Amino acid sequence: RTLEDYRATIRAGEEYAAYRARLDAEKVPALSRLRLADRYGLVTTSGARVPWTAVTGFRLIEQVAHGRSGEAAAFLSSLGSARGVRVLLMARWLFQLSPDEGVAALAATLDLAQQHGRYLEVTIFADTRSFNLADADYRRIADQVGAICAAHVACGLVEIANEVWPLHQTQADALEDLAFLRSLRETVRTHGDLPVSLGSTHADQDESDRMRDGDYLTIHGSRDDGDNGWRWVRHSNEQRALADAVTRWAVNDEPMRADLDCGRQIGMALLARLFSLGDTFHSAAGLQAQPFVGGEAQAFACRARGWAAVPDDWWGDYKNAGFVGSPVKSFDGAVRAYSSVNGGRAYTLVLGATPGMRIDWNDGWNPALLLTDSGAQLYRLTR
Repeated sequence: RTLEDYRATIRAGEEYAAYRARLDAEKVPALSRLRLADRYGLVTTSGARVPWTAVTGFRLIEQVAHGRSGEAAAFLSSLGSARGVRVLLMARWLFQLSPDEGVAALAATLDLAQQHGRYLEVTIFADTRSFNLADADYRRIADQVGAICAAHVACGLVEIANEVWPLHQTQADALEDLAFLRSLRETVRTHGDLPVSLGSTHADQDESDRMRDGDYLTIHGSRDDGDNGWRWVRHSNEQRALADAVTRWAVNDEPMRADLDCGRQIGMALLARLFSLGDTFHSAAGLQAQPFVGGEAQAFACRARGWAAVPDDWWGDYKNAGFVGSPVKSFDGAVRAYSSVNGGRAYTLVLGATPGMRIDWNDGWNPALLLTDSGAQLYRLTR
């Protein structure tokens, strides 16, 4: 094993993850304006890759709007290595926040996020059926958000609307019009080079390319059970396939939140990191922008451990087991084995590994096991 193998093993361990979390809590990173470079995601103004490792924090703007900035600050300071937070500009059912209240509090929320070294993904339109917005209201709100986001470095991403394909029952019919969504994106982007998603696909349309005209894709992956509990994790590989097919970066924006198993949390993080997907830790506490406790805190620690196991600048081509160019010739005793290959370097992610799991490696590849926990395994390979 090489020195880099030992370093990678240390990075993948629990002690290193805890060490990084302490450092993150002690030192607030300075934010740089993000831009969308390509299918592989975000970069800073200097061109450095920035993996989107995020959490749900829907209520953050509402907290600021209604005089509870202390709650918002406590949530932001509790997030360890997470770089981003997905927030709602308006809501009616989970909590009450009118679009005008959301717009009025957005700049202050972005300022607070910057103070804590976090970027926001701002989802503009949610629960619209309850607000009876006219066409002019949609355009005015999109224009206001674009102006505010262009002026604030903490605004990393903008999503036009939540769950519009298929149209969620809480959303107004206007948001089913793809041309209308495109026009709202253009309204936001008149203020600057902001990455804007047209809106999220979900349920049985999570593999749809309908939203390909956005700058990036936001996907709420299927939460179907199966594969001994691993289906919702391994199915996220379809997001990778869609991103490759339409050459758009994709964000896993609202995955399963009920499954707190450590191995599946690690597996989800690693699948996203290896194949350059944005990843969002979705949770019950996050819906209310409250710090994670109990099982959710443990699950988040596992998700962060997976994020930290792969260097920020990694990118590679997908190779399924048995495919030409894959380090894995065959395997037995696991649900899936995926490899991410970049020249003579690679990572292999095994999901659902059982005690008797066996891998037959292709000639020339030298594997080093970096991480194994609750059925998730990560190997670093060279040749």
